[in-house]
Amino acid sequence: TYYAGFPPVPPYTESLVRETTYYWCVDGSDALGNTFGGDIWQFSIQGYRAFDPDPPDGAIHVSTDVLLSWKPGMRVTEHDVYMCTSWEDANNFVYDPILSLPEEYLGTVTEPNILVTGLLYNTKYYWRVDEIYNRVPPSWPGEIYRGDLWSFTTLPHRVFVDVDSTSANNGGSWADAYNYLQDALADAYSSAKPVEIRIAEGIYTPDSNSDDPNGSGDRTATFKLINGITLKGGYAGFGQPDPDSRDIELYETILTGDLVGNDVELNDPCDLPDEPTRSENSYHVVTGSGTNATAILDGFTITGGNANGYEPHYFGGGMFNDSGSPTLTNCTFTKNYAVGGGGGGMCNIDSSPTIINCKFTVNSVLMCGGGMYNFNSSNLTLRNCTFSKNFGGHFGGGMVNMDSNLTLANCIFSENFAWYKAGGMDNGGSNLILTNCAFTGNQSHGDGGAMANWEGSLTLTNCILWGDIPEEIYVFSCTPTVNFSDVQGGWGGTGNIDDDPCFVDAAAGNLRLSSDSPCIDAGYNNAPNLPDTDMDGHPRI
Repeated sequence: TYYAGFPPVPPYTESLVRETTYYWCVDGSDALGNTFGGDIWQFSIQGYRAFDPDPPDGAIHVSTDVLLSWKPGMRVTEHDVYMCTSWEDANNFVYDPILSLPEEYLGTVTEPNILVTGLLYNTKYYWRVDEIYNRVPPSWPGEIYRGDLWSFTTLPHRVFVDVDSTSANNGGSWADAYNYLQDALADAYSSAKPVEIRIAEGIYTPDSNSDDPNGSGDRTATFKLINGITLKGGYAGFGQPDPDSRDIELYETILTGDLVGNDVELNDPCDLPDEPTRSENSYHVVTGSGTNATAILDGFTITGGNANGYEPHYFGGGMFNDSGSPTLTNCTFTKNYAVGGGGGGMCNIDSSPTIINCKFTVNSVLMCGGGMYNFNSSNLTLRNCTFSKNFGGHFGGGMVNMDSNLTLANCIFSENFAWYKAGGMDNGGSNLILTNCAFTGNQSHGDGGAMANWEGSLTLTNCILWGDIPEEIYVFSCTPTVNFSDVQGGWGGTGNIDDDPCFVDAAAGNLRLSSDSPCIDAGYNNAPNLPDTDMDGHPRI
């Protein structure tokens, strides 16, 4: 602290320290001795070393061609620049005019910037700028003011796919994009990870690639997710003013099992098994077996899967995961079918995917789980997902869970149908936690309009179950714990009500609450896994 005193006392005269920021203020006082504190100001003393780097220290997603720049120190005439991928090498190098300069040495420049091109993707680089004064080569190195060590990480390797691209088709840009997603996956598989594949709007089939542009017709062909690779759909793509513009609804990217492009449009999931135009469709449009959370599928419509073969090709028409845990966001699974164990839209066996902002609609299954089937120790997390108008030939129009563990938040089950039991959800030997979820318009000819439960455990908090037929919850041997929820017909528990939730327009699929809904402010703010926002992104609390 520098106390300058009252005028006319001379100010503090000791030299200030370079590369230091000083804070100062002026306090006023009156004749009565009252003191009035002033604002705090600051200034910095420039030093001899380089400072204020660009890219900033620690920056990520930096281009592989980058202009390195900085603010120079005082009186310096030149700048030695070093860069490499080793912290130790970049930190330890000392300039010696007698020795040959190392590969880390980028050069000596007179301006405070240098262009570097051809860097590796997804690589962390360390760089240093030593400021030079009065160097006289070759013998006199001059005064060297060693710089700080900075770092940045280049952007992930990107591969581009667009059915409309007409140029080199090597995936290097939108103009040179691959026409076939399978080519991009092959490229990414052999590349250093992570890799991001950007796919423009269009229709892509799993049996097509540059060697088989018209498709092989192989029903076992599938888009296989790979660890460290992100697939992102919904881009405007080649020929558009901004090819990187992304809108998954406007620029719909479709992964389809319709290998010959002849599927008849259907709106009733019950028609999917017998529609002859789907007989040659692929068994599984997408597979995520053997993956972890770094295998990401984001922004696609998955449709036309027809898992009507022999095991394992009777599970998961839209997507099949066996011992896989991929991450799925912003995807729609629609009009997929499975004949056997289950999961028209998706089947998970001993798998733990994370599923966010996804829709499962108009999928069908002969047996269990029209929208989704989870079994054999699967552990799923679902947030902001919708299951609607799916059909289960036996159990669980929306979802079936067998010997699995699930956490659901902000999820909706509406207008799903099961012939025998559990229109919305069937739970057997599973442990589920549902928070801020809604069931409405689901139906079964047997038991459990919204859900049926046997063995395991089920906890519902801040949920709405209303308008399901024949009853909301059917209990065989597992009585769920239900609190702070609206259950038609009533249910024992803390804070539960039995009142019309007053959806804005349930018939049209709008399950937002009207302003006079008794469910508003009737929930529990410390519910397990309580989401911060509702499905519209508005704060819950």
